[in-house]
Amino acid sequence: MKKIIKMIKNNILGFIFGVIIAILISTYAATQLSSSSVYYDNTNSGGSYNTVNGAIDELYELAKTTEFKIGDYVQMTPEKTTFNIPKTLTGYTVDQTINPSELNLWRVIKINDDATVDMVSEYVSSTDIYFRGQTGYQNYIGTLNYIAKQYETIYTISSRHMGYDGTQTEYITDTSALTSTTAPQNSYTSSSNVTSETEARGLGDMGYETDYNIVKTALGTRVAYKVGTTTATTYWIASRRYYYYSTKWDFNGRCVFYIGDLNSYNMFYYENGSFPITSSSLAIRPIVTLKSGVKASNGDGSSASPYVLN
Repeated sequence: MKKIIKMIKNNILGFIFGVIIAILISTYAATQLSSSSVYYDNTNSGGSYNTVNGAIDELYELAKTTEFKIGDYVQMTPEKTTFNIPKTLTGYTVDQTINPSELNLWRVIKINDDATVDMVSEYVSSTDIYFRGQTGYQNYIGTLNYIAKQYETIYTISSRHMGYDGTQTEYITDTSALTSTTAPQNSYTSSSNVTSETEARGLGDMGYETDYNIVKTALGTRVAYKVGTTTATTYWIASRRYYYYSTKWDFNGRCVFYIGDLNSYNMFYYENGSFPITSSSLAIRPIVTLKSGVKASNGDGSSASPYVLN
C-alpha cells in the first residue's frame, strides 16, 4: 500500500509539472508580462497562489520534502569491503585496514533546508584506528574525513567524520606550536581562547560541539556499540584538544567515551625537554548526507523495519 501511495504521489507531481510546463510554453510569447500578470487558477488545486510563478515556487518546495524523520533507521550499505589507511597519514607504524561495508545501518540526525538528510552510523567500526605522534595529530581531522568518505554511496552527496563542522583545519601545516619547547598557550583548549589562528596551529578547537549536540538531541544518546556486538565502545570525534599542565602540555584527539561523555586521547606531549610519542586507537563513526529526493524502496524507518536504500 505504501508503494502505491508513493507511486500515486509521484505521478501527481509529474502531472502537475507537465501542466505547468505546458502553461509556460503556451505563454512563452508573452515574455514581457510580469509573473503577477500570468494567472493560475488554484480553485481546485488546494494551492496557495494564483500566479504561475507562485504555483511553481510552491511545487518546488513540495518536491523538496523528504519522507525521512529525525531518528529514523535507514539501511544503506557502502560498496567497499576493504580500505587501506596509509601510515603516512596516521603516523602509526604500519598501514591499517577497515571494512566500510560493515556499517550498513544509519540514523537520521538532521533534515537540512535543501532537503538533504544527515545520517550517523548506528554502530562504530569493528576495527580501531591508531593515531600516533605529531604526524597523527597534524593529519588527524583530515584523515578521519578521508576515512568517512569511504562510506559514501550513490545515494549520498557528501560525508564527514562525526565532530567536523567544516571549519577545523584538516591538516596542520604550521608546526611551530607543535615543536615549541616553551608552552605555545598557557591554558587548555576552551571556547574562551580558541581563535582561527590558534586552531590552525593545532592548539585545539570547539568544532565538535555541533555534531556532539545534534546526535544527542536526535537520538537521545551518544553511546554507540561496536558493530556485531552489544559492547558500548569509545570512538574518535574530529576535533583536536590542547591541554596545558604548567610544565607539561598534551596534544590530544577528542572522542566520545563508551558511556557517552566527552573525552580525549593523547598522541604526543612535551615534558622534561622532550616530546614522547604515544599512540591511541579508537573506533570510527562516520556521518553521511543523503542527496535531496532520495526515496526508500522498503521499510517504515523503525528499528525492526529500517528504510532500505538499494
